[in-house]
Amino acid sequence: MEDSGRESRDHRRIGSQETAEDRLVTGKLLFLSGKVCKFRDRRVFWETEIPAFFCVINLGETPPVIHLLAVVDGRPGHEKQTFGLIAALRRRCEIRVSTVRVERSIRGWVKNCAAFLLPALAEVPDGVQLVLCTGGKTHLQALACARKLKVPVCTCMTPGKGFRTLFDLCFVPEHDRIAFGKNIVTTLGAPTSCVDEGRHQPGRALLCVGGRNPWLIWQQELLLARIDEVLRREQRQWAVTDSPRTPQATTAALRGLCRQHDCTFFHWRETGRGWIEEQYATASEVWLTSDSISMVFEALSSGCRVRLFPMQWKSEDGKHAWNERVLAERGHVLLYPDWKRGRTLPGLPARLNEAQRCADIILEKWWPKN
Repeated sequence: MEDSGRESRDHRRIGSQETAEDRLVTGKLLFLSGKVCKFRDRRVFWETEIPAFFCVINLGETPPVIHLLAVVDGRPGHEKQTFGLIAALRRRCEIRVSTVRVERSIRGWVKNCAAFLLPALAEVPDGVQLVLCTGGKTHLQALACARKLKVPVCTCMTPGKGFRTLFDLCFVPEHDRIAFGKNIVTTLGAPTSCVDEGRHQPGRALLCVGGRNPWLIWQQELLLARIDEVLRREQRQWAVTDSPRTPQATTAALRGLCRQHDCTFFHWRETGRGWIEEQYATASEVWLTSDSISMVFEALSSGCRVRLFPMQWKSEDGKHAWNERVLAERGHVLLYPDWKRGRTLPGLPARLNEAQRCADIILEKWWPKN
């Protein structure tokens, strides 16, 4: 179990202990001759020499530190949602985060079942005020911890029907199309840690290829022909990458296309943690295969113009096909056939920040003063 708070910074505290003078009165006018006091969490922390000036502050009482427990399963896609939500909460208030990793074994499953039935058996740090989790394997342990401490528990993604009513809030992607409930909050895609940092560079573009999954018919030759046309017609500084699901033959063909069009190819094994997020942050345009739902919403949340290579779906009623169709109808993305006909996305990309919206819902429900 790991426990972490906000990063500390070097400072010289004025006084060794907090006194009545440390707390600032709302709306007080300060005159600081030759020195300015720096504030963090509405208390005086350190001072430095600057010319005298007047400073008007309007600060209320010091907000509490919210202690969160993140129950994680080790899957990057799930943890991105949990920690994306945590990052959004940090932008609003001070929080302390403890993490516990689910034991993915038969022994761990039996242990979590026992803790779910008898919450007193759950291992959880003291002082936790909210439990967050993502992924089916985290549900038993997250619910057991919350029941032991009698605190709220929230999950991203759609829980199974048997667990759905046990959570205080479920942040459910709209494409899952589940029945409405008082604890259900629908989101446009999953919450993500990606935000628009305003660093997009004109001329930089990213192209990401997914791969086989049970819901589609992989049409390699058609996809490669479309990628070839995009690289030929769109003169950009291209970064091209594949994914763990990409067939080896498709990866080999992508390397060949990159050599032909003087693009840079990055095999997914050669990219480190944070690489794809940096590409989203700096690229102005992103092309994706529509099977990569999480990448679609990461790119949209990063403020990129998103174009999609549509897939051949086994069912037009599945969530992947629905997601592809609805995002195009709403103008969030541009599909390859529309691009080929000369259509463009109108105006600037719509701002998408579902993690922040979910974080604000949590705070409004349980900590409205924050």
